Amino acid sequence: MITLELIAVPILFLSSYYLSIIASRYNKKHKEHFITETDQLNPLWKKDMGKMKLINYKQLMLVALLTFILYFLSEIDINYYNFLIGYCFTFLGIGIGNSISNLFIYKYLNECSPDEISGKVTISHTFSLKMNQYRSLSISLPVLLLTILIPTTFMTGALSSCIVYFIVHHIWLKVHKNKLKLSEEK
Repeated sequence: MITLELIAVPILFLSSYYLSIIASRYNKKHKEHFITETDQLNPLWKKDMGKMKLINYKQLMLVALLTFILYFLSEIDINYYNFLIGYCFTFLGIGIGNSISNLFIYKYLNECSPDEISGKVTISHTFSLKMNQYRSLSISLPVLLLTILIPTTFMTGALSSCIVYFIVHHIWLKVHKNKLKLSEEK
């Protein structure tokens, strides 16, 4: 059965990528103030984002696979379906929320007087990952409390995504540090 959430998940998934591209383009004016290695933290999309590719085939395949799994689960087991919907909405919501937050910050910087920001800040990729990882905690506490108060499979999925989001950033951080170590050894 095709439901609203079954349609919403692929839209949210694709929106996350395109909002990142929009935010990156919108920030070009202030690249002189905020120097970063990349605007994209997800190593799967980093190369395509760096090239500002509008079609990311890896992501499209993942969206198709996830949509198929969701559709299959909606027909077979509603509990797993609700868990995965809660997981997807929250995981994607965190990323989309970060991109929208960045867009508003860049919009403000584009409209504010030039004396509101000066100088340069070089932000390492490691710091960007840590900052994003810790920022995700702002949604994790309310989700934890809601899961305790409303213990449904949807909320359990939402809480699981907060935990996985935090762990994924930790893994990306380890991978990045290993790459740095290898490049220093050469």
